[in-house]
Amino acid sequence: AACLGGAITGSILVWWAIAVGTLALATIREVVQKSVDWGPPPISQSRWLILGLSLLFAAAVSVAHRSDADDSFYINLIVAAVAQPESALLTGDTLHGYANVAHSLLVFRLMTWEIFQAVLARITGLDPLWVAHTLIPIFVALLVPMAWARLAFQLAPRQWPWITTFTILALLCFGDGQAGYGDFGILRLQQGKAVMLQLTIPLCAAFAIEF
Repeated sequence: AACLGGAITGSILVWWAIAVGTLALATIREVVQKSVDWGPPPISQSRWLILGLSLLFAAAVSVAHRSDADDSFYINLIVAAVAQPESALLTGDTLHGYANVAHSLLVFRLMTWEIFQAVLARITGLDPLWVAHTLIPIFVALLVPMAWARLAFQLAPRQWPWITTFTILALLCFGDGQAGYGDFGILRLQQGKAVMLQLTIPLCAAFAIEF
């Protein structure tokens, strides 16, 4: 309802109002009504749900695209690593065609996600651009519902199937623009920061709770 209301009105305030209102009603219900604990449905018994969500999300990611200026830099790192295997990795700028130009930020010398994609392209012989913008996003998209299911199971063992389902549907419905949550959730999965947001963070939280 929040995603639909926000999409129709074009206002993020409408989305938040519905979301907060729903959460408040659910909290009141938990306080005044004693619910029966049926025990958590095991993740193993809902593998078909997770598989379905993974395939749905991967299908959406495979056809959704929006250009992002950052990709001109990221894809360049991949292409340069594949095209110049004899050169040291990430030692300088390979985007502008000038020699002995340092990276604009030192942190770029520690980037590994792009090098992983370069290794994959090098080993398979596939086009680096195809690997980065087609293969990798689909692969990551298959894992996103699994990561959120793991966290949802730790947070709400009885309701985790619903939480996971609506989390994935929300990612598909968000239209919060450039650098928004939906943007990093479905349109920029070729970038390492989107992988961190959709895989690393929920898994770290889930494992922290579990262990």
